[in-house]
Amino acid sequence: MEMKAIMQMEKGRFIVILFICIGLMFIGACTKKRIGTGYTSAAGAGNQAGTGLNNNTNNTIGQQGSESNLSESGLNGNNTGGQGTQAGQLTEAAQTAREQFESNDIFFEYNSAALLPEAQAILMEKAEWLQNNPQAAIVVEGHTDERGTVAYNLALGDRRAESVRAFLMELGVNVDRIRTVSYGEERPLDNGHTEAAWARNRRAHFVVE
Repeated sequence: MEMKAIMQMEKGRFIVILFICIGLMFIGACTKKRIGTGYTSAAGAGNQAGTGLNNNTNNTIGQQGSESNLSESGLNGNNTGGQGTQAGQLTEAAQTAREQFESNDIFFEYNSAALLPEAQAILMEKAEWLQNNPQAAIVVEGHTDERGTVAYNLALGDRRAESVRAFLMELGVNVDRIRTVSYGEERPLDNGHTEAAWARNRRAHFVVE
């Protein structure tokens, strides 16, 4: 009886140990499964994070590139526009200076080809303009009032034009850039028959060729 009781106890103990082992194995399998799932999720999260960073980086770089291109385009456009405006202003200023050169006549005393101080000051300005515009050539026109013969006035107009050319040459203007012509009394600036009209007609006029 004692042996039988001992065997039953041993059998019961074995069954208990077996269940314990099975339980431990089951718990271990569940733990491994959860750990594997956790690693997978972590890896997925890492991939997603990496993808998000790449996308954000690419988007940022793309935006910066677009902004840079736009900025460069804007700067180029502004520079081009600025250069065009400056060129236009320079052209307008040059045209104005040329018109002033041509419109600023010098005047003479009656029956004289001598240059008055006022005339010399004007010619100095004209010489400076010619030096700043070395490609320009000019015509100096000699004019007289209506008094005197046609032949005499043509000769007087020629002396006045030559007097101007000689003075400009002394100021450094090349003689090849200055051509002279006399119109005598043929092209009056003022058609009146007064002292004031005659004074205006005794002149040298300038034309830029």
